[in-house]
Amino acid sequence: MTENCFHCGQATDRERVAFDNKIFCCQGCKSVYEILNINQLSDFYNFNRNAGVRPSDDIHHFDYLDTPEIFERITDFSEGDLSLVTFKIPVIHCSSCIWLLESLQTLNPNIKYSTVNFTRKTVQISFNHKELPLSALASFLTGLGYRPVISLETADQKEERTDRGLLLRVAVAGFAFGNGMFLTFPEYWQHWGGDDVWLDTYKPLFRWILFLFSLPVVLYSAQPYYKGAWHGLKNGRIVIEVPMVLGILVLFFRSVYEVATD
Repeated sequence: MTENCFHCGQATDRERVAFDNKIFCCQGCKSVYEILNINQLSDFYNFNRNAGVRPSDDIHHFDYLDTPEIFERITDFSEGDLSLVTFKIPVIHCSSCIWLLESLQTLNPNIKYSTVNFTRKTVQISFNHKELPLSALASFLTGLGYRPVISLETADQKEERTDRGLLLRVAVAGFAFGNGMFLTFPEYWQHWGGDDVWLDTYKPLFRWILFLFSLPVVLYSAQPYYKGAWHGLKNGRIVIEVPMVLGILVLFFRSVYEVATD
């Protein structure tokens, strides 16, 4: 009967490596298992069984990343000893992947922090490029089974690329904000001591129009925050999106209550 690799779940037909009362399909999976256990990150396997990705044998083909021209094109930011880079990693597929990739600083002290964008399959990493060259960082990720996909054409166009979905969300929020400020004029007018029967008469109407303007902001523009908070909570992490979403929902429902009861 064929056994599956404890780390990645693949069949062990071609190679069978036994270690620590577990079976692995290759030395790479065994090595990743050892690294995780040495660094007390064995909880990786508690999120999803066979959650790992089989490491690539080809981890030494990133030397070109250390040339100054390529380094500048690939990295998002660099100052002093610290650099910021965003890698596309298509094999990110579950909560365990996110947990491991956001724990890289535990595995390598030259990594300051790492953040995963699950929907885009990317990981953004802040690292000390003096101690950990970009090529070594890419090889390190590949050794863990998360080989980055690097496209120099994409790197050349990174300043020109725009996320149209994000721009649309910002545009919707800006439109609602601008009109909302205009429609709150009756509220400010009364606060400043103004007295106008027409404004006082139509103030409830303005409030309901404000409510309608807030709906696309809460339901559409804020969607990335909801997704980020949900993924964080699923992985047992209080990410920055959680308090932001809490604030958005509390303010929204409090405003709805004020409009409905006034």
